[in-house]
Amino acid sequence: MKGTKINDKKIFIFILILCVLAVVIIIAFKVRGEYETPETTGGLEDRKLDPDVKKLFEADSDSAGDYEVFLCENFYDNPDGQEYLVDDPETADYVVESLSSLSIKEILPTSSYYGREENGLGIKISSKRIGGEDCSVVILGKSKEGNYVLSLAEDNAIMAEVVEGELDYAYLKELYQEAAEEK
Repeated sequence: MKGTKINDKKIFIFILILCVLAVVIIIAFKVRGEYETPETTGGLEDRKLDPDVKKLFEADSDSAGDYEVFLCENFYDNPDGQEYLVDDPETADYVVESLSSLSIKEILPTSSYYGREENGLGIKISSKRIGGEDCSVVILGKSKEGNYVLSLAEDNAIMAEVVEGELDYAYLKELYQEAAEEK
């Protein structure tokens, strides 16, 4: 009789431990699911991204001419720095089309991109329509995989990594430097 009570207790404790483990595993999977970064192509539909940035990532070659493109260096360190209008329409279209053709993956915001050499080349895009808002994409640097990392919101609140497509950083930097030399 005594042996049966002990076995019943052991079985009860074993079942209790299994229930606790099941609850822990379920919570772990839920928390993990919240931190997974969804891969998106040409936009970030599931985040409260600035509508103008969202429009930019949905732009096609027909609508590229609706935007003006400005380049600015040291975007975060030097908010009052020089800003240059890309006044050649074909070049502006090229910049908009290149950005809108990128496939990007949202990543968790991080401050590890401050102070890098290539940090801060901002591409500011403004709608030519009256009252058009500015939106900006800032090139923050490269990830350890060698992909460019972009800031899509002020203070890197929303960041994305380029997973497909070419971001011609050297060309953009050259455009900026040419404009700086002309002034």
